[in-house]
Amino acid sequence: MDAEKRANLESHGWKFGDAAEFLQLNAAERELIEIRQHLAGETKRLRERQGLNQSDLGKRISTTQPRVALIEAAAKEVSLDQIAKAFFALGGRVSFVVPSDEGSVEALVGKAPGAVRTKSPKAGPGGRGKFIQVAIGPPVEKAKAVRKRKVKS
Repeated sequence: MDAEKRANLESHGWKFGDAAEFLQLNAAERELIEIRQHLAGETKRLRERQGLNQSDLGKRISTTQPRVALIEAAAKEVSLDQIAKAFFALGGRVSFVVPSDEGSVEALVGKAPGAVRTKSPKAGPGGRGKFIQVAIGPPVEKAKAVRKRKVKS
């Protein structure tokens, strides 16, 4: 929508915002919805990457194809547990990193490969404070241990 049209509508009492504002969701409710949607989307992506259809996934988690469709859509009738069960059945992984007050998130990001940093609005300066980092993604192959040998001179 162009700025002129928006300004005209606002002058006539119209308000603009997102669904969370309209529904008056608090920060915790917004985060929960975001996690549900992200997990559901990753579930669908993993299923498709593995060449499975919804019926195949349904058999893995003892449910029906229509239920899998609801899981992948993060429908309100589906619990977060059911979404997570489908995600984990496909080999997905979730890792959480909650740093202490002494360390910064930047120092911990390197310890969670592939993680996406999410910063709490109440975080303090310098990357310290209330942070949580959530990494949701496909399974990661375990790295082989590499043994360092001392070279004799």
